[in-house]
Amino acid sequence: MKIRLNDLRRIIREVLEGDIEAQIEELQGQPEFGDVEMFAGMKLDNDEYEYNFIELQALARNIDQASTEELVATASQATINKVRGELEGLGFKFIGRAPVKKVRGVTSSVHGTSPFVGMHGGSGAGGFGGEAGFGMGGGIGAMGSGKKWDASAPGNLPMGARRR
Repeated sequence: MKIRLNDLRRIIREVLEGDIEAQIEELQGQPEFGDVEMFAGMKLDNDEYEYNFIELQALARNIDQASTEELVATASQATINKVRGELEGLGFKFIGRAPVKKVRGVTSSVHGTSPFVGMHGGSGAGGFGGEAGFGMGGGIGAMGSGKKWDASAPGNLPMGARRR
């Protein structure tokens, strides 16, 4: 059976959204989510000054259900904006949903973060280095390596374009 990427994304979204719906329905059953005053009182009693998406949805759905006297699957945008405005007027801060993190490009850290990791001179371990001594990582012949250069020593490159 071959699963396409779009099908996999749809399944993940359904699982995540199902979990959110279950949390919203659980909060809707609590008496503190009956109206804005009771919710604000509960938050202040707990020294909390922030509310999240799930709490906002549960509170707005309960307010919509109370006004229409029908079961509401989703709160109207007008009710959400009204509840949010009232809570912000009382000094509460809304914490929105965190976006799902996506990784673009290379996801493996095998080579580190620099494209030049592993390129070092003088040790014979790879990169430009090897026995010639020219490299990026502090071997003999690398700038700033602190190693004394000697043109007569075997393995050191000569300075300049002069050939011997």
